[in-house]
Amino acid sequence: MDKDKHNDNNHQKIRASLALAAVSALEPAVQSQVEAHLESCEPCRKEFSALRGLASDLRVLPPPVLAFGLAQRTSARVRAELAARSERRRHNLVLLMVTVFAWIDTLIILAIARMFGNDIARLLHVSDSQLTFGFVVYWLVAVAATVALTGHVGRVHRQRRLV
Repeated sequence: MDKDKHNDNNHQKIRASLALAAVSALEPAVQSQVEAHLESCEPCRKEFSALRGLASDLRVLPPPVLAFGLAQRTSARVRAELAARSERRRHNLVLLMVTVFAWIDTLIILAIARMFGNDIARLLHVSDSQLTFGFVVYWLVAVAATVALTGHVGRVHRQRRLV
């Protein structure tokens, strides 16, 4: 029984190698094993014969011809895509830097306002509440500008991808 199981496993391995054996793509030792198996196995011999006929038919077909300039066009598209990715990465980095700068600037302005708010209000001849309102408006404008810049850069990137 173990011998039958071993032979069945061996048969399945040989059968899986028939296509490669038909085009002589196996190592010589494996090719010899396949040929030895073919002498005693009629179903594999028939399949091998059909595969060998198919392989010989395929050899007489002309090799595929690439369209003129296909390699150059493909290479150019790959280079363009890599350049676009690099540009998007650079734009995203610049956007991040601008955003971080805007937030740091806002935090510094707010810290200065907290520390010197009364002095600034007296210098500008405004009340503390007016000064606070001015800083809140400044902060809202900074946030709106950041959001608008982010949206604009996103639209530009999407338009470039569509082209």
